[in-house]
Amino acid sequence: MAKSTRAPSLTTILLPEALQAEESAASHAGREAGRLGNAPPGLSMRAVAEHARSTRAALPALARARGVDAGNGATRIGRLFSDVREIGTDWMLSSEKSYRSTLLGMHHGVGVFLLLEDAAIATGDQALEDVCALWLAERSRLVGDVERDLAWFAANPVQAMRRALPPLVTKLQKAVPLPEVLRSRVDHVA
Repeated sequence: MAKSTRAPSLTTILLPEALQAEESAASHAGREAGRLGNAPPGLSMRAVAEHARSTRAALPALARARGVDAGNGATRIGRLFSDVREIGTDWMLSSEKSYRSTLLGMHHGVGVFLLLEDAAIATGDQALEDVCALWLAERSRLVGDVERDLAWFAANPVQAMRRALPPLVTKLQKAVPLPEVLRSRVDHVA
């Protein structure tokens, strides 16, 4: 019996990429929110991370309904990219550069969902089109908030130029809280 030579559709290619984009958005925006706390850009990032987590939970069923395995592989790729970024580069970037890098990833996700919506329209997949339209409306609003909060960094240059601590130092700080005198020195170096 010969195997099917049917070419994958654009939808079957984009759904795993959408899941990977949401995995990255949840991770990176969540990390930025943790670093920035209750400052306006931290709150905007937190909202994106929450939206990405809820979307990420719904996407696998949407993909399976279309015969697409968008589960483990896309999630693993998203986590791998996030881990490489956290371990390899985030701690070398200033706060504002890390924030802008996360924003760049969000723009990639918007592009994926725009094309996925167009593919759904082209194939007559109304349910997928509706999901994409709702996602795009909400995420576009949230990304607009993230963009607006770039101004916070201009108004707070010391915090903008502060570097994130390496992941091991951050974990050690959580496990063994530093006395205030040492914490101020670590913050100064970072």
